[in-house]
Amino acid sequence: ACSMASEEEREVVRVRVQKCDGSLPVEFRSFAVDPQITSLEVLQHILIRAFDLNGRRSFGVSFLSRDRSGAEMYLSLASDWDLDVAFLSAAKPYLQLKMDVKSSEDSPVLEDWDIISTKDVIGSEQQLVERTKTLASAALPFTQSILSQVGRTLSRVQQALSWSYEEEMKPLMPPLSDAEFHSFLNGQGQLTRPEELRLRIYHGGVEPSLRKVVWRYLLNVYPDGLSGQERMDYMKRKTRQYEQLKREWRAHVSVEDLEFIRGNVLKDVLRTDRSHPYYAGSEDSPHLVALTDLLTTFAITHPQISYCQGMSDLASPILAVMDNEAHAFICFCGIMKRLGGNFRPDGQLMSLKFQHLKLLLQHSDPEFYSYLVSRGADDLFFLYRWLLLELKREFAFDDARMLEITWSSLPPDPPETEVELLGPPSEAQGGHDQEGRSREARRRMLRPLREELDRSGAGRRDGPDGGGTAGVLERQASFGTVATARLRPPPLCPPGPAGLESGLPPGLAGRLPRRPSELPQSGPQGVDLAQSGPLLAHRPRLEEIRVAGLRAEPVPTPCWLPPPQEFGRGNPFMLFLCLSILLEHRDHIIKNCLDYNELAMHFDRLVRRHNLARVLQRAKALFADYLQSEIWDSEEGDEAGSDS
Repeated sequence: ACSMASEEEREVVRVRVQKCDGSLPVEFRSFAVDPQITSLEVLQHILIRAFDLNGRRSFGVSFLSRDRSGAEMYLSLASDWDLDVAFLSAAKPYLQLKMDVKSSEDSPVLEDWDIISTKDVIGSEQQLVERTKTLASAALPFTQSILSQVGRTLSRVQQALSWSYEEEMKPLMPPLSDAEFHSFLNGQGQLTRPEELRLRIYHGGVEPSLRKVVWRYLLNVYPDGLSGQERMDYMKRKTRQYEQLKREWRAHVSVEDLEFIRGNVLKDVLRTDRSHPYYAGSEDSPHLVALTDLLTTFAITHPQISYCQGMSDLASPILAVMDNEAHAFICFCGIMKRLGGNFRPDGQLMSLKFQHLKLLLQHSDPEFYSYLVSRGADDLFFLYRWLLLELKREFAFDDARMLEITWSSLPPDPPETEVELLGPPSEAQGGHDQEGRSREARRRMLRPLREELDRSGAGRRDGPDGGGTAGVLERQASFGTVATARLRPPPLCPPGPAGLESGLPPGLAGRLPRRPSELPQSGPQGVDLAQSGPLLAHRPRLEEIRVAGLRAEPVPTPCWLPPPQEFGRGNPFMLFLCLSILLEHRDHIIKNCLDYNELAMHFDRLVRRHNLARVLQRAKALFADYLQSEIWDSEEGDEAGSDS
């Protein structure tokens, strides 16, 4: 009987909730939950239904705990990690929660228009400027144009690295308005200045009511030169194409395969942004069904990528803004053209992004990087979610400016004819039977499998004990109950001149001196500070530091960073956003001697709580300094563009 009772305690947690709503009477609710499957978002959804909020109000949740002296206090529930602590430490005889309801403005109404009429145009009519054909050739001029407007107004990197938390922040420019957007169009509604539009958005974002239209440009949905009427016809045609794709998979995909795919998708959809009014309510609400259908259709029509955990996070804000399933799917295909490589089973693109972020941190703050080396956290793998989802989870859902400002930092890359809604067939579809294709689809959805990684032999490195391992696998629990095995990227710059170049990405290969005798001798670790650009010139010298009794060996500081069209695989500003967040917490991390696991928990607790304005200002300052410095070779960038 005792064993059955203890088993029940592990499987069920009784919850009692007290709701406080201003001057209204206090209300109470009681229920039981399974701690193994209850995330914070699920709990918030339960509370919305229990108190019949229907997503109209925002609220905070805290749990009753006791300090060492037994005094009661309420601690905030801000992440899944906090909820786990509450389940483990404060759930006997029941978990006591307090729900503080706050007044909030209604969500802005999304305008459902897309045709720009001639009479609404404010700016003068302009001819469409012929654009470069490839992303590589466009990247360098575009980043230089960002420099010309941004570099003059932002602080230098030394100020960015030393900002105090109390310092007043300068506000962003006002968001792009409807009238201002019209000034970028000619009399037929054609976008004539795409680069200037992106620069304007980079400075201040977009008004919420305008996002439905502008995001389609930022996500490269429209081909060049479409008039307002042509855009409407284009979206109608793509919508019919999407509906046809849905009819086809409903008719031809086997019941077993569909249940497997839809089950994996639904598992994530029910945990994605459920605290936001758009996705609140019952599990069969139209918006959740639309998100599930959208992702199921993508998984079936893109078998090389299929569906992976995290894709629901990328699709969620797009659907909320578009408020149309077909239009959201079209935009999702646009963004996945760029981010699809993040989810490929070989992990090469993610490994390269980790290498570049590691290189940037090593270059910008060698002392902090040396600390991370001393704590075994220099692979930065605790930031996996940041790079996979481009920081979507790190800021509040309504801080969509982060998404649009990041997208606007990229050069325009519109499709030559139209955005593709159907991906290439998987390798297994050439001549295999239906059962073989089904096995391949399941293998990809559950990737990366251990045997696949072992076959590839990628990412192998020696473990901390010096023995060789078949790839160091980490399990990321921050994506929910299903942990995904991922390959830890290889070390970037092994200590010592002989190995300095072996771990660098292809964009840097051959750019560092090959022999110790060729290294400049005037700076630490052979780096010539006077010739290395502003990011190096005013930093403290890299010296040996002692942290928590551990001796951190000096790490070679790279002389170069890749050019913009290569850095971060063509998205360099994202790396500077990540760097900015890291630097925000640098002193706290070092002061409290956080190790690898503590770093992961620290940033998990900060999900959706980062200060967007502060992070953006610091990141833009660092990015501007990178663009105007000599730490990347513009001639190499020109050659890369011409070769394309």
